[in-house]
Amino acid sequence: MLRIFISFLLYCLIFGSCKAKLSVRDRALQFCRQSKIKYCNSTVVLIPSVGCGTCISSAIDFLKRNSIDEKYQFVFVQIDDKKMVKSWLKNCNNRGNVRLDTAALFRMHGFASEYPVVMLTNECEISDVIIVNTKNMSIWEKL
Repeated sequence: MLRIFISFLLYCLIFGSCKAKLSVRDRALQFCRQSKIKYCNSTVVLIPSVGCGTCISSAIDFLKRNSIDEKYQFVFVQIDDKKMVKSWLKNCNNRGNVRLDTAALFRMHGFASEYPVVMLTNECEISDVIIVNTKNMSIWEKL
């Protein structure tokens, strides 16, 4: 009986840990679906609460300029200080296209970034995932 149990346990460990790794786009799509983000024909902007200060500030400026536009979906991720994030959102907090990832789904889907992330969509598929760092901050003018 013990031998069967040990065999079963080894089988589970060997074959259970061999999951196929999902692409960044697939994980991003799963994150959007699980977070109930309206990503179809939208640009999803993920803004971490900690990380590259200059990069985060430029993303927040973009949010403030475009928070009324429903073609953009904004999600604050990796939230360490909820009050600080809410202070950034003074006039944008009650919009349907601005949300907080309080359930930490961003991390659960294998993401961690100190930079904002932009997900471009084509119909209801994610066509590109762009990490916005100091070298490509001009993307905010192109969106």
